[in-house]
Amino acid sequence: MRLTLTSMAVLAFSACGSPAEDASVPSAPAPDSAETQPAPDSLHQSFTVFDSHLDIPAMFHTADYDFGERGSFEEDGTQVDLPRMNEGGLDGGFWVIYTSQGPLNDKAYQAARKHALQRQLAIRELAAKYSDDVELAFTASDAERIAESGKKVVFQSMENSYPLGTDLSMLEVFYNGGLRMVGGVVRDLVRGDAGENWPEDIDAACSLPPETVMKIGHDLGIKVVPTGIEHGTVTFVMPEAKMEITTLRKDVTTDGRHAEVAYTDDFEEDAQRRDFTMNAMYLAQDGTVTDYHNGIADAKAGVVRFIGDAQTRI
Repeated sequence: MRLTLTSMAVLAFSACGSPAEDASVPSAPAPDSAETQPAPDSLHQSFTVFDSHLDIPAMFHTADYDFGERGSFEEDGTQVDLPRMNEGGLDGGFWVIYTSQGPLNDKAYQAARKHALQRQLAIRELAAKYSDDVELAFTASDAERIAESGKKVVFQSMENSYPLGTDLSMLEVFYNGGLRMVGGVVRDLVRGDAGENWPEDIDAACSLPPETVMKIGHDLGIKVVPTGIEHGTVTFVMPEAKMEITTLRKDVTTDGRHAEVAYTDDFEEDAQRRDFTMNAMYLAQDGTVTDYHNGIADAKAGVVRFIGDAQTRI
């Protein structure tokens, strides 16, 4: 089983001191460093490595670009192709659907939507043309299966939401699966209260235990704060935002205010223990919103509704 690393940054090495030795026991000779430290190439190959931002879909409909041929950034401006992925040990990545932002009106949104759909089609055409070498992925299990088969993993991503305009139904069109986010960010996006900038405080939910989440953050060089580790919550502190990541939970016992919880991998169980319907919507990385309790309708209508019976919950 290979570990999965989703980022362009990659490995950090640290040296750890050893406990003090008993003075009465002769010290063993220091082992050769080549025996104690894996070669960088072999360590790299032990991971499944993704690039989180591949912008080459812009090249797919040009006559000169050939994904199967090795290009050169200096000569043609390309950064990624199949030969360079093989040479660099890159197992796949997120091919980005990018659209430049412009006026905030229906005509501009329609043009951006058409452009984004063409980009998505180009990514799918690439996967079909090079089906012996790459394959589209929609879930983490897809990615693992594809990588194990020796093919390159092709996820789709969207750099900004301009093509969506004000039509949230377009989220389904661009569905491709991935990380889920939950809470006020989704509520504000649904209500149109998010503004032009991405929120500085983001709540995320995942099925990984908090200790694993902390290790992932440390490995990626992100400052990690155990803000509520006893409740399964840690915070990633980044220059552009803070992200509170909480492991999915379910109530074992509760008196309405205090609860004994257990970790789960079921998003619906996690949603059931939240307070209001509008706070129990989950936004996936691909833009798909999962709404177990009619939170979208309540958020748009400005209705604050408890999940379950209000008297019992309070």
